[in-house]
Amino acid sequence: MKDGQPPIRYECKKEEEYPPGPLRKDGQPDMRYAANKRYVAERDANQVTANKESAENVKENDMGNVEVNCGLVNARSLKCKTDELNKKIVKSNSDFVAVTETWNMSNSELKEACPEGFKFKYQPRNDERQGGGIALFYRDSIKSTPRSRKHYETFECLETSLDVGAEKKIRLLSIYRPDKIHLQIAENDKNFWKLPISGISKIFLEEFKSLLAASNTSKETLCITGDLNVHVENPKSSRVKEFLQLIKSYGLVQHVKKPTHEKGKILDLIMTTPDLSVKILRFSKFPSDHKFVPFKIQTEKKKEDMTHSKTRSIRNPKVN
Repeated sequence: MKDGQPPIRYECKKEEEYPPGPLRKDGQPDMRYAANKRYVAERDANQVTANKESAENVKENDMGNVEVNCGLVNARSLKCKTDELNKKIVKSNSDFVAVTETWNMSNSELKEACPEGFKFKYQPRNDERQGGGIALFYRDSIKSTPRSRKHYETFECLETSLDVGAEKKIRLLSIYRPDKIHLQIAENDKNFWKLPISGISKIFLEEFKSLLAASNTSKETLCITGDLNVHVENPKSSRVKEFLQLIKSYGLVQHVKKPTHEKGKILDLIMTTPDLSVKILRFSKFPSDHKFVPFKIQTEKKKEDMTHSKTRSIRNPKVN
């Protein structure tokens, strides 16, 4: 060819587009060179792995799953960003999106953020301090049932059960934990003193453990999302290690591995039981210091639907 390139090209998992060594006249790697031998061996091994993963995916889809598109973001005040969130939900084709740090929102403002065909739930901060607040926007085809409204001192929690047409309902816990809190300890009706607490406190770990214990049920799959202000990018920290050991003891998997905050921190977490298959998609920008985290969930269909062999989308109740 005029450009001197062989007519046959090879794809490899490495950065090189072509074999590193000389080619034969037919465009195949010249196996007299050690570099080409290593290249071919690695290429073949990668192909075997790809075929195995493909087979596993086919097997999973043959079993039949419900597929749910989800999103998570810390809005750092949603008041002036309702239009941006509305468009983000539509563009990402999400079925539900959990938003932390909404701040104090009116019902009309929440409706502005809610796309057509969606509903919302809102958990405001339970005191007069600025910040906090959690909102959940979800398709009206999803049946939602409120769960425990227990108050926690160290974090906010919006807990709901979502029926997406799967064998088990998804118990969704949307959480926001501020990095700094002031616990108010009442001495009498008029006087109280404030106890400032920063970082991951033992009180938080104890409260979070009680939440996990109360949510640990075989009747529902568990999905915990939100900004917990736990720096999982630093797993050697003693308190972070204690947190990770806690969720592991309840059989939970933490799926977010890349920074969700503009300063390189992993603060927005997605934790699920193993019966939920989770794929984290590419993060996107949002007018906040946090990124929008899209993710996809697959969970087993109801048994009466298992005669169908393909994955069913929640946006289309018919089998694809």
